[in-house]
Amino acid sequence: MSMEPLPQIKYVMDYHAKGWFSGGAREDIPLQHVTSVRLEAALPSWLLPLVVLTISLLASCASVPLAAPDLDQAAKTFQPPPTQAHIYIVRTGAAARHILFHVLLDGTMAGSLAANTYLLARVSPGPHMLTSITSENQANLPLLVEAGQNYFVRLFPRFGWIDNRVGLEMMENAAGREAVSTTVRVEGMGVKER
Repeated sequence: MSMEPLPQIKYVMDYHAKGWFSGGAREDIPLQHVTSVRLEAALPSWLLPLVVLTISLLASCASVPLAAPDLDQAAKTFQPPPTQAHIYIVRTGAAARHILFHVLLDGTMAGSLAANTYLLARVSPGPHMLTSITSENQANLPLLVEAGQNYFVRLFPRFGWIDNRVGLEMMENAAGREAVSTTVRVEGMGVKER
């Protein structure tokens, strides 16, 4: 690939004379006839595809506020309090990475998951309902949790007609720990210690 020289900058002055088709851009007109000045820069031909690629890559990734690194490390010890349970909601993989999936716990917004992130909810023992909603479907997962236990739920995108759909499923303990250890914790929003 040959490198083109840097862009040449040229000042072009616009003038307007009387008449329907007169006026235009010229470089050799008297100053009293100048109505505006614009700057034209010709970019190298190799630069445009690079700019388009950079913008599309930046626009294609969803982002969520991440929890502090010490909270992430503390959650990865998998030590729930003896009177409560931990529910880890994990989203792994690169599918639909430009979409955030919102998670509700017992009807309260728990947070949003981007690709390769997880949420941690500390809950009291008993029944709970996890929900995630897209424009095409709603996934509900009822849970009955016991104190001192960890529960792992996988959130995953599915293809839909117009928009992505969402799914929720329980994970085995070993697979859940592995998934959490390879992802990053996001800040929870409305989950209170219950």
